[in-house]
Amino acid sequence: TKPGIVIGRQGSTINALKEELVKKFNLPKDLKIEIQEFKDPNKSALVVANEIAGALKRGLPYRKIAKRYLENIKYAGVLGAKISLKGRLSGAEIARKEDFAYGSIPRHTIDASIDYALVHAKTKTGVIGIKVWLYMGDKFKNYS
Repeated sequence: TKPGIVIGRQGSTINALKEELVKKFNLPKDLKIEIQEFKDPNKSALVVANEIAGALKRGLPYRKIAKRYLENIKYAGVLGAKISLKGRLSGAEIARKEDFAYGSIPRHTIDASIDYALVHAKTKTGVIGIKVWLYMGDKFKNYS
């Protein structure tokens, strides 16, 4: 989501990455790396899951985080979303599961374009599993 971090000052980080790739995989010296920025990071399940994991590691309340990201996803134009958190939420003794959703997610339809990600957040009290489903719409047009 932040291409400036990958590029570095005056391209130093990207040049180091290029040299490492050339050495490791025996690629040609004139290797070209093209960096693209996410236009809207809230339309990528992996980005959303990683951001939620980072917030949980900092100790923020999980309900507030999940609801905030659902709102961000909704305003990004996604038709449906589901966020599932499993583990020792808020440091509880017994692990449990919480789901947060809006819209529809047709998981039994082949036609549906669903982005899915699973990320584990290692917190002080244990590991929390984060699953994110984003329903972008149908892949094909309806032919009647």
